[in-house]
Amino acid sequence: MILGHDEVRPVKGIPSDPFQGWGATIIDSLETLLILGLQDEYELCREHVWTVDFRLIGGNDWARGWRADVDDALTEDLQKRDYLGEYAYNDESRERQNRQSFQTMATFETGIRYLGGLIGAYDLSGDNILLERAKELGKILGRGFETTSGLLLARFDAGSRAPYFFNGRVSLAEVGSMTLELTRLSQVTGDRWFFDRAQRAIDYIQNVVVPASDLAPLVPATFDSNVPDKIVGYYTFGAMADSYYEYLIKQHQLIGGATNQFADMYARAIDMANEVLAFDLPYYPGRRMMTFSGRNSPGHGSTFDLEHLTCFAGGMLGLGSRLLDRPEDLTVGDAFTRTCYHIGASTASGLQPEIVHFLNPYIPEAQLFENITAVVEDAEDEYVNVVKLKGTPQGTTSVDGRYLGRPETAESVFYM
Repeated sequence: MILGHDEVRPVKGIPSDPFQGWGATIIDSLETLLILGLQDEYELCREHVWTVDFRLIGGNDWARGWRADVDDALTEDLQKRDYLGEYAYNDESRERQNRQSFQTMATFETGIRYLGGLIGAYDLSGDNILLERAKELGKILGRGFETTSGLLLARFDAGSRAPYFFNGRVSLAEVGSMTLELTRLSQVTGDRWFFDRAQRAIDYIQNVVVPASDLAPLVPATFDSNVPDKIVGYYTFGAMADSYYEYLIKQHQLIGGATNQFADMYARAIDMANEVLAFDLPYYPGRRMMTFSGRNSPGHGSTFDLEHLTCFAGGMLGLGSRLLDRPEDLTVGDAFTRTCYHIGASTASGLQPEIVHFLNPYIPEAQLFENITAVVEDAEDEYVNVVKLKGTPQGTTSVDGRYLGRPETAESVFYM
């Protein structure tokens, strides 16, 4: 019942299909199976890769939206497509009249889970089935770049015959996080078509979006793709922005520093982030704790928070430090990774919350601590008055306790 679905709901044990129903976890896990030497499990998943139909979204066909049954085939002008296991009209225009329109795919998740999973597993295995399916999916995704700006659509109907699409408001992560997958696909296929689409989007961000940003070279998490004279909003390394910055340094590494574009964009963004998003948390005794907080500009300033999604930045800074000879970045990355680890280790479960809000480091010290009465260890009926940093975990004002299986902190710990 579960095999072939995207995910399994952990409590009820029933399938869930938030990512088109193509088996996201199966394809995203191919590399892990290969690394762990689980060949039997890999072969089972490989069969799924061979049979999954990227033209079906939630059971509906975005390419034609209509499939004949055998009875229809006996009376209509149809032909059997054996390689597809279906009947279809000889006249494609007639066939498309009944197409299920607006069967949209989530492009960001498709890129990182499906395309990334296929290409990564191909690099490890050399299995041509994975490469063929990656090329097929890459062509489908490529249609989403056919916009007036060249920025990828967050969701789109890949079967649409519109000459181009309009973006409207976009997420920075969604429009700036396809370079790695499409560049690597171009490298292994020799087809520049994939790279060119991702590169055009990055060029647009660099030449049009960044100069208009209020905190350039940082870009708000969401912005109008039509780009007014001035872009303002919420600046963060967290949700809806995170992987854009991560992909800049990893793209520099992937292309072997063939151009300075990605290194320059990355280094300038990190320099600005250290000025306006990085905050030390000096009230933790005996250790350096810090966070990359969200910031509204213009508006209410910083939020002194920590998103679990932001915790990738420790590893990113470590990688960038080594590749670009920026030793201070490693010091910051180390402190930030320790902070992310500490927040998780401070919970009863040992799991890091989705978001924590820290005490404002600029308020008077008297407002940061509270007096409590504590039992002296191994001493019966002995109590002492002690000063304790406020909050649970200590140093926080509020917590979003959800745990969504995020790997960001584990990745940064690995890098460190």
